[in-house]
Formats: sequence, structure tokens, C-alpha cells
Amino acid sequence: MAPKINPIPRPVLRPPMPKPPAPKPPAPEPTPAPKPPAPEPCPREPSPKLRKQWEEQNQRPWPKDPQTGRNQDVSHKKPLADGGDNSPDNIEPLPHADHVNQHKSNRDFSRWGDEVQIRIKDINTD
Repeated sequence: MAPKINPIPRPVLRPPMPKPPAPKPPAPEPTPAPKPPAPEPCPREPSPKLRKQWEEQNQRPWPKDPQTGRNQDVSHKKPLADGGDNSPDNIEPLPHADHVNQHKSNRDFSRWGDEVQIRIKDINTD
């Protein structure tokens, strides 16, 4: 009698597993509302005109710079770029060195340079 051969077990065929659903992409972050355009700064008036208005309001002459003997600088207490105006209440006499140091400490020169660069880019993209 021939030896009994065990048949090779055949793998059980199962239907393929369903793929898991693809993960949902994260919700986009909300786009911030555009900033309203900055108001145009008040145009600067000539210094002689501002000095005259200040003298009339304060009933005294514009002071002289003790180091140079010339008129002190016209300084805006609240800068025009920050919404200040040319009214005599917003004007103060400052010696030139103090006025320059005030602008340096406020980093106005770099701020003004940044604004010029932005305006140049705007002009070049028009």
C-alpha cells in the first residue's frame, strides 16, 4: 500500500483588510485680519512757522541753544509719525544735541529707514 501523503495545507484566503481612512488634514489656522492702513502722518510744518506759533502761545521768545547760540531745535512731544500734530502744545524747544539723542534713544532713525525701505518696495511693485 502506498504511504499516505498529507496534503500541503493551503493558506486560507481572506478578503483584504480595508485600509484605515486617511487622517484628515489639520484645519488651516485662521488668517489674521489685515491691519488697517496706518493713517498718513500730519505733514511737517517749517520750523520758523512752528517757532512763531509757539512764541505767540507762550508769550516769550524761542530759546537759543547754549552750545551753538542758534535757535534750539523744534521737537514734537508726540512724533508726527505716531499721530502727533504741529500744534504749539505738541512743540517744545530742545538743544540740538538733546534732540538728536532723543531720536537715537527712541530708535527713530532705524524706524524711519524701515519706513523708507517699505515705501521703496511699494513703489517698485506698482
